[in-house]
Amino acid sequence: AAMDSGTDTIAAFTPTVANTPDTWTVAASDSEWGGRVRSNSTDTAVEWGTDASSEKFLNVATSSRVLITRATRTALTGSLEIVQFRAEIGASKIQLAGTYTVTVTMTAVSL
Repeated sequence: AAMDSGTDTIAAFTPTVANTPDTWTVAASDSEWGGRVRSNSTDTAVEWGTDASSEKFLNVATSSRVLITRATRTALTGSLEIVQFRAEIGASKIQLAGTYTVTVTMTAVSL
């Protein structure tokens, strides 16, 4: 068997159903990162679960997806939308030491 000499990338989180937030789980032999909208944001959706108890994550690396939608104007004080990111190295994954970076682009549009 070939020996895993380590990798210098961290893959995007893989939900069970593509483009659908899913419970965070990373196989012992993998490393992944993903994102979610926290439930203590001003505008929340049940698909993201509840902070610290049923959090759901999504592959935000390769998908272009609406995270938050409002049908009405925000209050004069605005709204607070909190996007949380998470990364995990599996227990048996050989991940090279170093600094890992990624660029995430978020766009706000008027509907």
